[in-house]
Amino acid sequence: MRRRGAANNPLAPSLPAGIFFLKTCNMTSMPSSNNATSPVAEYFGMVWNAVITTLIGLGVTGWYMFTKPVTLQYPDEKPEIPDGYRGIHIYEKEKCIACDLCSAACPVDCIKIESAGKGKNAVITRYEIDYNRCLFCGLCVEPCPSNCIHMGKSYDLAAYRSQDCAIDFVKLWEERKLQSPSGDVIEWPDTPNPAAPGPLSPQRAHGR
Repeated sequence: MRRRGAANNPLAPSLPAGIFFLKTCNMTSMPSSNNATSPVAEYFGMVWNAVITTLIGLGVTGWYMFTKPVTLQYPDEKPEIPDGYRGIHIYEKEKCIACDLCSAACPVDCIKIESAGKGKNAVITRYEIDYNRCLFCGLCVEPCPSNCIHMGKSYDLAAYRSQDCAIDFVKLWEERKLQSPSGDVIEWPDTPNPAAPGPLSPQRAHGR
């Protein structure tokens, strides 16, 4: 059976060379099944194999003792979320036309919409997303013709009861003037940037 060396290992650039040297020694020292060996030689070969594999494991773990720690004191410290992250939704109620395209695109049927009428004159009475089932796939954002639903950057939606994770965004806006249960809002630039290709992009502001 062929074994991969350090050159083909994707972890090779991030680990010290000594670990891969031990791996090489371990591979070359293992007795071949085709060669007849005495029980004593086989025993000491297994002992050597155990020592080498232990050193390899300790080397991988010990290497991190000499690297910079990356631990965050959550929740006092929050990680920096990159653009394009698919987090808890942000909903602009005044732009929604109740077309139901987002609900139809949802693969797990977690979006419930109720309205009086359709189009620009529609009165949205319920826009609920059940986060117990949501996959955060972003498929609800793409077909929206009015660009009223967005994927935010927040990821924390803790609750003691599962029903509290079903968020009615209409009720949230009418009672608390929030576009998202996380407090994230969408801010559109006053004037478009002519140098930016494609449609106008929103600017996200976290917290209010």
